Amino acid sequence: MCSSDLAERARRFAIEAEAAGRESLAAIAHLLAISARLRLGELEWDRERAHARELAHRSGDLAFAAGIELLEVSRTIAATPTDATDAALQRMIAAADAEAMQMVLAGAAVHLYGVCREQGRLGEIEPLLVASAALGQPLSNPIFVAHCRLEADDLDGAAAMLTTTGAGLERLHRTWTHDAVLMLAADLSLELGNPTWSEAIEERLLPAAGQVVTLLSLGVLGRADRGLGRLAEVRGDLDLAIERYGRARELDEIGRAHV
Repeated sequence: MCSSDLAERARRFAIEAEAAGRESLAAIAHLLAISARLRLGELEWDRERAHARELAHRSGDLAFAAGIELLEVSRTIAATPTDATDAALQRMIAAADAEAMQMVLAGAAVHLYGVCREQGRLGEIEPLLVASAALGQPLSNPIFVAHCRLEADDLDGAAAMLTTTGAGLERLHRTWTHDAVLMLAADLSLELGNPTWSEAIEERLLPAAGQVVTLLSLGVLGRADRGLGRLAEVRGDLDLAIERYGRARELDEIGRAHV
């Protein structure tokens, strides 16, 4: 199901659930709708967010309220410079109770990766990523650590991890990290000037064209079209690369995103 269909179905379900007095289900549906809109790059959801917050608090389940704030951090990252995310992160933490803290910590790790990558500070969290990989956590694919190695000018180490990711594409399951792994692999391929896996990555990333690539529905990595443009560029197809970059910019301007 594409993100636009999911957003509409979730919105309708939220209306039906609320009408039936099932406020917790309505809050979940609103979260799904907002998450789908994030993937579409549609970032104007103040009215929906306010209503979802109200439902979450009326239902008495602060996990939903924390989920709303997690998505608000994602929107802040997508629409503003990364140094403007502190207030949104603080609201997210304040909204969490003990039951929601695990979800908040996982979301914070995802946001931290995106912010540190944008600011060239991945070295600060590389030990956490290595530990996550050892534990089989969501950020366990070596491509996440590969960008740390690239930032540290360890080109051989980054290239080895790109090869590991590329060789494992056939076994890459469609989980909440699938498109993010492909997007990061596309970025790394261009940074290293290595087109070896570009066609295989492109084949799997193409279905996401037109959408914003997210990590666990939270971390914002930019338009899939930008990643597709990088894959075309690393293969030397500059006309196709320019076309895809232009499409990404056009969609971001429509959605008022800067990613």
